[in-house]
Amino acid sequence: MAQPLQVVLLAGGSGSTMYPLTEQIPKCLLPVANRPLISFQLELLERAGFNEVIIVCQETTAPRIVKCIGDFYKGKISIEYSIFKEYLGTAEILHGIRDRLRNDFIIISGDLVADMTFVHQMVDMHRSKDAALTILLKQSSQETLTIMAQATKTKGTKGFGSQGIDYIGLDGQQSKASGSQQRLLMLQNAADIEDELVLPKALLRHYPSFTIHTTLKDAHFYIISHWVLDLLEPNYRPTKQESLPPLLSLASSTSLLSLSSVLRINSTHSPMKPGFEEGDKSKDKTAYKIKHFKSIKTDLIPFLISCQTSVRKLRALPSSAFSNDQSLAFTMSTTQLITPASPVRGKTGCFVFVIGGEGYCARANTLQSYMEINRDIARNAAAILRPWEKPGKNNYIHESAQIHPMTQIGADCVVGAQSKIGARCGVKKSIIGRHCQIADNVKISNSVIMDRVTIGEGCNITDAIICDDVVLKESCQIKDSQIGVGYYLPAGSNVKDEPLCKEKK
Repeated sequence: MAQPLQVVLLAGGSGSTMYPLTEQIPKCLLPVANRPLISFQLELLERAGFNEVIIVCQETTAPRIVKCIGDFYKGKISIEYSIFKEYLGTAEILHGIRDRLRNDFIIISGDLVADMTFVHQMVDMHRSKDAALTILLKQSSQETLTIMAQATKTKGTKGFGSQGIDYIGLDGQQSKASGSQQRLLMLQNAADIEDELVLPKALLRHYPSFTIHTTLKDAHFYIISHWVLDLLEPNYRPTKQESLPPLLSLASSTSLLSLSSVLRINSTHSPMKPGFEEGDKSKDKTAYKIKHFKSIKTDLIPFLISCQTSVRKLRALPSSAFSNDQSLAFTMSTTQLITPASPVRGKTGCFVFVIGGEGYCARANTLQSYMEINRDIARNAAAILRPWEKPGKNNYIHESAQIHPMTQIGADCVVGAQSKIGARCGVKKSIIGRHCQIADNVKISNSVIMDRVTIGEGCNITDAIICDDVVLKESCQIKDSQIGVGYYLPAGSNVKDEPLCKEKK
C-alpha cells in the first residue's frame, strides 16, 4: 500500500520581484481578491484530500503568517510550522526539515493559485513511474525550439536572455497533449543563460530528438521521492557499498566517459554545472563528490535530470535511489551500455505533468501576474476558486460595505467588508479591500486597492496597486503605478509608471 504523500508549503519567499508590495507584507499574505494568497494553496490541498502540511517561513515574518492563518483557516488540514532564523535556499530548507519527512513529498510554492484538477493524476503518474521527480507545467503561448542529433553544428542561436521564460526540454517522442507523461530532459531559466545554451552530448545520444519548450511554465509544484533527501547531507559521498551494481564497471569506458562531453550552441566556454564537482585528478575518473545544493530548481533538479544520462553521476547517488529488484535486474543483464530503458536508472527518472486549458494554474510571482490573478478570480475565470464576499449578479460585494446609490460598481469587481464608497464614483474591474474610505467622484479601474485605504475626492486610479493604509488626498492621478504600505500622497499628486514606498526607519 502506497504511503501518503507529505506536503511542504514554502511561505518564506522574499518577493523581490513584487516591490514595493512585499516591503512590509509577506508575499504569501498579499491579498488576491481580498483573500490571503496562501489561502489558495490551503484550499487546493484540502480539496485534494491532504490532511497535513508543513509550512516553512522565516522568523521575521512567522508571527504574522501564523496569526493570519489562525484567523482565517478553519479547515481540516493539520498545520505544522517550520521556522528558520535566516534566509535559506529551497534545497537547504529541505535538508533542515528532513527529519520531519518520512515519505515521498510535495513541494508547493506560496505564490501558486491553482485548482485541484491535476493533483490525483500527477500523483498516480509519479508513483507508476517510480520517479525521482515529477513537476507541474502550465501551457502558455511562447515559441519552441526543436533540438535533434544533427543540431550539433547549430550556431547563432539568439534570445536566451529573455526574462521570465523557462527553457524546458522534453522527450520529443512523447505526446504533447495536456496531462502527458513526458520525460524531463532540461529545466533552465532564461535569466540564468548568458551567451550560450550548453547541452550534454549524452542527452542527444539517448534522446536523438527532443524539444525545448518556452510554451511551458514551471508552476513550482514538485513531487520528490524521499531518497533525494540523502543527496542533501553535507559532504555526502557514496561508499563502495552504495555504488551502482558491479556490472556497471564492465561497460565500455569510451562510451561512458564520452557522456561528459557537451554540445555548445554559440559558445566558447562550458560552465561547470551545479550539483557536482569536476572529476578528481586521480585515476578514478568516474567519481563525483556531491556539492552543496542551495536551490531546488537551479541546483537539485538539474542534477537529478543529468542522472538520467550520466553514469558518473549515477555512481554518486545513494543506495536508496535503487531498489533491490532494480539492482538484481541489472546484475542479471548482459548489456554493456546504458539505454533510456535500462534498469540501472533505478528511481532516478524525471517527468512532467502538463496542465492545459481545462484547469487553472498561475503564479503570483510578478506584479503583472499578480494583477492578472486578481482579475481572474473576480471574473470567475479560475474554475472553483472564488472570493469570500457575497456573490452578486456579476461581482462580489460584502453585505457590510456601504455604497452610495449614485455610485456604480461594475462587473468583475470585489468590495470588501466595512468599506465605504461615496457618491458619483465609478469602479470597474477592480478589487476594493476592507475598511476603505472612498470619497465622492472617485474613478477606479483595473486596480487593486488593499485594506484601510483612504482616497480623497476626485481621485482617478487606473492600472494601479495601492497597498494597506495608504492615504491619497484630493484630486490625485495614479496610473500604472504601485504604492507601498502607509504611503501619504498630497492633494493634486500625479503619479505615472512609478513605484512609491515609504522609507524604512
